[in-house]
Amino acid sequence: MSDAPALAPVPAFTIRAAVTLALAEDLTPLGDLSAALLPPEARAEAQFVVRTAGVIAGTACVDETFAQVDPAIACTWAVADGDRVEPRAVLGTVTGPLASVLTAERTALNFLGHLSGIATRTRAFADAAAPLRVWDTRKTTPGLRSLEKAAVRAGGARNHRGNLSDWVMFKDNHLTALGIDEAVRRARTCGPAAPSTSSASGSTRWCRPWRPGPTPCCSTT
Repeated sequence: MSDAPALAPVPAFTIRAAVTLALAEDLTPLGDLSAALLPPEARAEAQFVVRTAGVIAGTACVDETFAQVDPAIACTWAVADGDRVEPRAVLGTVTGPLASVLTAERTALNFLGHLSGIATRTRAFADAAAPLRVWDTRKTTPGLRSLEKAAVRAGGARNHRGNLSDWVMFKDNHLTALGIDEAVRRARTCGPAAPSTSSASGSTRWCRPWRPGPTPCCSTT
């Protein structure tokens, strides 16, 4: 069972776009030449079996991969994102036309392995830091941010900024250019709709005495 926080679903259009691009890498321009040699009436039933202990993430991407390749493929899951699993556990079953299953197999497993790896590693940090909370960053694989941040949540950590428009965040380079006083002054002009935070990589050179006032600065990371 999962002991991760409640998992907000990744938007369906985000999953579709990521899967479409991944399949295009495999199937452009001529499709699966090897699968085309298989008899069209051949059927497959396969299981997802765990090799090493970990935390599951990315099941929706697996479903979407098989669905895009062939709607006749059916996936049935015995686990959910955020569940801890042990070696040799059966995660689920996939059934459908053999050629279609083999065409989609590697792309589906790439999503499942990559995102479960993030969730597994995140869970290790979250457990080690408890009762403190672990937060992620925007240092994600281009094009996969929403999926990877969902995997972080599945691993028991929290998401920080999703993108640059979420809130103002002062990093060392911003503070070098503006200074902390001017940076805070400008952030205040954004109003309460633009919350702000500061990241100085552990440095104390930007510290100033706190002056009460209607500032949107809410935390330090």
